[in-house]
Amino acid sequence: MQPKLLLLAALASGTADAASADLLKGLISDGVFRQVRLVPADRLLRGERGYELLPAQFGGDWSVVLGGTTAAASTVHFTFSGGKKALDTGGATVGKLLGRMTGRAASCFGVGAERLPGLKFWLETAVKAAQNTTQERSFGPLKAQLLINRTDGDPDSPGGLAEVDVLLGRKGTPGTAPWTDTCAK
Repeated sequence: MQPKLLLLAALASGTADAASADLLKGLISDGVFRQVRLVPADRLLRGERGYELLPAQFGGDWSVVLGGTTAAASTVHFTFSGGKKALDTGGATVGKLLGRMTGRAASCFGVGAERLPGLKFWLETAVKAAQNTTQERSFGPLKAQLLINRTDGDPDSPGGLAEVDVLLGRKGTPGTAPWTDTCAK
C-alpha cells in the first residue's frame, strides 16, 4: 500500500486525527515511514499527543510528540532511540532524516523557508558527529534543542544505547499574531 493510503487508513481507524494529519502526512510522504501508531496516553504528559513512526528505521525507533495546553501544538519533540552502534555507523543518515522531519515541523512555528537550510545543516552536522551533547539554537522565532545521549553496554544492551531528541518551540500563543501558522495536536 502506498504511504498516503496507509496514512488515510490510520486516520480512518482512529490512529491519528485530522488535526495532526498535515504534519503526519508530511512525515510519511518521504517514504521512510509507512504508518503511525498512537503512543499510549500513560507514556505522555498531560496535553501531549504522540505518534510512533513505523516501521523502525536505521537501527532505531522513531516518534513525534506534539505538546501544549491548546489544540495547537506549542512544542514538537522528535526522538530516535536505538543501538549505539546504529548511531555510530548511521549518524549521517539519522541526522538527515531528523533534519527533514524538523524542517517539516518548522512550519508549525511560522519559520520561513530561508531559515530551514541553517536548521537542517546544524542538526545533520551535530547528529553525524554522534557524540553526547546538549545544544540549543534559535532560528528566528524557533527555539531548537538537540540532546544526544549514548550509553555503554550492559547485560540488557551489550552494544550500548543511543537516543537523539530534537525539541522545537517558541514563545507566544499558537494561533495568535504573530504566531498564526500552527499544527494542531
